[in-house]
Amino acid sequence: MRRLPALLAPLLTAVAVTVCGPGDTARAYSDPESYRSLEANAHPAWMAAVRGDASLAELSVPGTHDTLAVYGGAPTETQERHERGDGRGGGSLAHQLRAGIRAIDIRVRIVSDDRGRARFAIHHGAVYQRANFDDVVRELDTFLREHPTETVLLHLHAECAGGLTGCTDADPCPECGTDHNHRRRQIFDAYVDANRELFWQPSVTGAAHVPTLDEVRGKVVLVNWSGPHGGNYTDYGLQQLNYADWPDEWGPQKNCYVQNSYRVDGISLIDDKWEKVHAQLDRTNRAADCRDPGRPNHDRMYVNWTSGASFWAYPYTVAGGTPTATGVNGFLHQCLTGRNNRCDTPSVRRTGVLMMDFPGHGLVDEIIRRNPTG
Repeated sequence: MRRLPALLAPLLTAVAVTVCGPGDTARAYSDPESYRSLEANAHPAWMAAVRGDASLAELSVPGTHDTLAVYGGAPTETQERHERGDGRGGGSLAHQLRAGIRAIDIRVRIVSDDRGRARFAIHHGAVYQRANFDDVVRELDTFLREHPTETVLLHLHAECAGGLTGCTDADPCPECGTDHNHRRRQIFDAYVDANRELFWQPSVTGAAHVPTLDEVRGKVVLVNWSGPHGGNYTDYGLQQLNYADWPDEWGPQKNCYVQNSYRVDGISLIDDKWEKVHAQLDRTNRAADCRDPGRPNHDRMYVNWTSGASFWAYPYTVAGGTPTATGVNGFLHQCLTGRNNRCDTPSVRRTGVLMMDFPGHGLVDEIIRRNPTG
């Protein structure tokens, strides 16, 4: 999802607080199984039951869009807040992982730490999320040490485009030049070098094949590393998804493996967003590869972003709905549970990677149960 202009963010946050009040972003009209109800420790090790020889492409993986966007009010918050109160960020990530989330979306800005080193802070647009990439690494390392049967898929995005469109990087090394893309690579590589046992190395040293689960248990797999304008840094991530242009609705969607149509310009258009999610589920479950009809589809990874927002429809509304409109989470839960003829439920044998705002525990349950066991 692209970010609202930075100059609008304070105004929109003030409007949200005035209209909604503290905590009212939890209010929605989907059933609680589909929306904002992740349960602590519900699925801390669900991958233990999944076949180790299964490709990650064969799996159904619950994920979160803008994983740590838990501050800033209704315009910017996309997930439940479960911070610990000890001054360290990342508690909401730890909660998600224990609840079964295995794909995360981390948005970073270059900043200086207290020792003057260039590091990554976590942002949603102009709003600092009171966490740094060091917190993300710590929580991932702790979780995977405790649960070595699991893997976590990481979507990494450089959040700051500069100008008036969002945040601006604050590199503490002026002599390092103005090539922020090069500097982002350098900073990320420093994190990887300091945590080599945590990251699955083929995904952080070049474009990698889609691995089997056994290849990456106990590891973080970098799926893609994208710049602030959407293009991928093509020397990272999984080769199948590693196109220079990350798809969006403003340009040609060259990568049919990814649905990331993030603008929902009004409550009446939530249905349209659901239909895009539905169409991607259909692609995921076809017999033939969406780019090459002559080859099979089972070993192709599909990513489906259910998130969406605009000035006229905040993330919690698109996910959770209103008294007169079903949210995307509700539509998806109905599809996976065979209700309201929302989709051909038996045909949804796998979901691919679903990147969601405010997922509920029942939605996570339905995604997980579609995985190959044995």
